[in-house]
Amino acid sequence: MPSRPRRGCASRSISARRRPEAAEKVAHHAERLGGYLSDSSADRILADLEDFGRRQPMAVVGVGFVAGFMASRFLKASSRERYQGRATSEPAMPVSPPPVGEYGA
Repeated sequence: MPSRPRRGCASRSISARRRPEAAEKVAHHAERLGGYLSDSSADRILADLEDFGRRQPMAVVGVGFVAGFMASRFLKASSRERYQGRATSEPAMPVSPPPVGEYGA
């Protein structure tokens, strides 16, 4: 029975070669962003963001949606932890009847 060539090995070697290239691209873009942020004033950065928002409004909507979703997940997770911590660490306060006397009925 003839043996079939294994395709998995070839694709792994190709993806292994692409990883350093991708890391170099990310590093290059991070350096460019860092240089832009350090060389630009706040007014220029704000003006560039406004221009981008005018050119690509759907990208801004998408970023806003993703940021809102991430914020909601963060708040939900933190409130659940806070609720569970409160439920297990603090004893329930007993409810007492209103005082009777000079201020009561």
